[in-house]
Formats: sequence, structure tokens, C-alpha cells
Amino acid sequence: MVDSSLDEVQGTESPDEGSAQSTQARPAARVVRRASLFDDPLVRMLGFGVVGALVLFLATLLGALAMGILGSGIPQTALERDLQGYAYQTEAGSKDPEVWKGYVSALLDSGQNANAQRAVDKGIAVLGKSNTGDMAFAQTQVYYSTAKYDKAIKEATAAMKLIKDSFAREVKTSEVKGLTMSDNYWGILYLRAQSHVELKQWDKALKDFDEYLKEKNGASDVYVMRAEVKLEMGDKQGAIKDYRAALKYLPDYDLALDGLKKLGVDE
Repeated sequence: MVDSSLDEVQGTESPDEGSAQSTQARPAARVVRRASLFDDPLVRMLGFGVVGALVLFLATLLGALAMGILGSGIPQTALERDLQGYAYQTEAGSKDPEVWKGYVSALLDSGQNANAQRAVDKGIAVLGKSNTGDMAFAQTQVYYSTAKYDKAIKEATAAMKLIKDSFAREVKTSEVKGLTMSDNYWGILYLRAQSHVELKQWDKALKDFDEYLKEKNGASDVYVMRAEVKLEMGDKQGAIKDYRAALKYLPDYDLALDGLKKLGVDE
């Protein structure tokens, strides 16, 4: 009885032992990977080539943008568009004085002073020296913008006389009523006044500003300029009057408000 029981006990496998043997006997499952297109060496080579070409293209693009090569012919700002438009028209031989004046102004605004002078010279060759002072205005503008104030005053004075004399003859001979002098006259006068200011010729600047405001009495900026000239000449009350006149036409004009504030005066 004892031996039989012992034999049964020895012949019986524990569940854990049987499970372990079963696990060891079962072969491991093998994962099968699907074939990829990039397993092909030729495809891999072409793929790397495309990536390399893309990287090279982007590097070239960024380099061109950094150096200003790419897009240099495409105007990005209003000033650039004006320059391109005026350049095209003047190269085509435009006879419109406003085109030439606009081109000179745009060149000066972009800091191209030498090109502005060349445009003036070319404009004079195309248009001639008119009695309305179109290119004289442009030339005065170039002189003023390049700090050649004496030349600006000389050019302005000659041009203003030409315009005024021509206008006087026109009024005398024309049957048209209500003729007005060319706006170039007032633009040139303004530049001459500013040139006098730069040279600290206060009495001459005041005289020019007086003449300007007699015709253009709503110019708030010129009232402020004249106020500052009057302050330089010791005329505080006259300056206060001009600052207030500027505010009459432009109530929130900061320069006029600041001028009164500095003088300790209310609006």
C-alpha cells in the first residue's frame, strides 16, 4: 500500500512543472515583417537623392533671400512700387512733369541722392526749363535734401522770379478770370524758408513763412515752423499765437500742443 501510494505520488507531475515543460517545448512565434519599398537599394538611393536635392534647394533659397537676390525685382513697399513705376515711365520718355517730380521725390525718400540728381538732369533735358518751374522745384528739393542750403536758396529765388514773372504776363494777356500761380511756386518758397531755417537766417525765414501763410493759411505745420522761428527771434507772444492758429486747423496737432506746453501756456 505504501509503495503503491509512493509510486503514484512520484508519477504525478505538478501543474507548474507540466506547464513549464509545455512552454519550453512550444516553438517561439516568428514575426514576419512586410516587405517595404525602401528595401530596394535603387529606391533608397533615389529617395536620398530627392532629400538631398530638397535640402540644397532650400539652402539656395535662403541664401538668395539673405543676399537680396531673390525678389529684388518685385516691389515690396509703396515706395518701391512708386520707384518702379516712375522709373518705367521716365525711361519711356514721359513728358509729364509730375512723373519726373514724383520720381525725384521717391529717389530722395529712398536715400538715392545721386540718382535723384541724375533724374533732375535727365528731366531738364526731356522737358526743358518751363515757366512753371517743374524741374526747378525738383532741383531745389535735391539741394535741400543734400544739405546744400545756399544752392537751394539760389535755385529757389531764380525759379520763383521766373514763375512770378510768367504768371504776371499770363494774367495781363489772358481773358481767363481767376488764374492762380503754379503750385510749384509755393513748394519752392517752402523749401527756401526751410533752407533759411537751417542756416539760422531767422528774418529771411520769417519773411518766407509770412508769404506762404498769406496764401496757404490752413497749413498747421507751417504755423508751427513760424512759431519756432519767432521764438528764436525772442517773440514769445507771436509764437503762442501761431501755435494756437495751428490748433485751429488741426485741433490735436501734437507739435503745436507741445509748443504751448513748453511755454507753460494752455490751449
